[in-house]
Amino acid sequence: MPIEIKNLSFTYAPKSPFQFEAIRDINLLIQDHAFTAIIGHTGSGKSTLVQQINALLVPTQGALIVDGLLLTPYKKRSYLRYLEKITNKPHKHEALAVKKAQEIIDFIQPISPAKIKDLRRHVGIVFQFPEYQLFEETVIDDVAFGPLNFGLSKEQAQEKAKKALAEVGLDESYYQRSPFELSGGERRRVAIAGIIASEPKVLILDEPTAGLDPLGAKMMMELFVHLYHQGTNIILITHDMDIVLRYATQVVVMKEGRVIEETNPVTLFMADKEEYSLETPMLYEVARALRAHGYTIDINQMHSEDDLAKMIKVGKK
Repeated sequence: MPIEIKNLSFTYAPKSPFQFEAIRDINLLIQDHAFTAIIGHTGSGKSTLVQQINALLVPTQGALIVDGLLLTPYKKRSYLRYLEKITNKPHKHEALAVKKAQEIIDFIQPISPAKIKDLRRHVGIVFQFPEYQLFEETVIDDVAFGPLNFGLSKEQAQEKAKKALAEVGLDESYYQRSPFELSGGERRRVAIAGIIASEPKVLILDEPTAGLDPLGAKMMMELFVHLYHQGTNIILITHDMDIVLRYATQVVVMKEGRVIEETNPVTLFMADKEEYSLETPMLYEVARALRAHGYTIDINQMHSEDDLAKMIKVGKK
């Protein structure tokens, strides 16, 4: 399910002393069945951007199309006038304006409140430290809450919950336990199960490995890779460049509220652009050191320790 973002801007607390434009004039296509990493320094607008993909925030300007639904602050006629402005081609007749709008995007009707619920069913967000979102008395009830909220019966919701818990590695012994009695890692798995129980087409992850040890982070990422291979689009916000190198198929670099580059991990790290001030993945640091000592290492073909190990076996030049 591609996500199309057109001239998107968002301002917090508009027309107040605290007004702040968090993102501005973003044009972006998040590809279908992609594992997209959104990176950039704190305050670059990453979280503000992804929160608009499921309408937690509504754009101040521009539009966003998700699953055939248009999210925009404009009503139909206002949106047509907006299109005139950004294309610099005034339209004298509404029929012509509609035609022009359809050339730019496929839909011209803004999303209705009823459709927002459908949108949120198909776009799930796992916030940083999602275990803080738990609230039910038992694990099974907490995970079943989402499907119940989207209209399934209690029996159907619990079946979805059981399936989701199995996906995250929690068996039936957890069903009747209180989520607040679990370990930190187990609580995080319950929270993620609560999101994937609704079977979203897009899963947004905001620093999902924050606070986890290396083994816990690896297990968490393997879960998301499993969901990705099952057909779920993954959008990942992270500061961990090793995760970006290992898992991402598309990388979006943000700075000061703007998208400054769309690329892939290998191209990004090979360029080693100083203005981005990104950490170099540890794997690249090791590979470069080995190359300096005469080993044949093709960084373009390297995404994991296994790839590097195979190249090392080739030996020195």
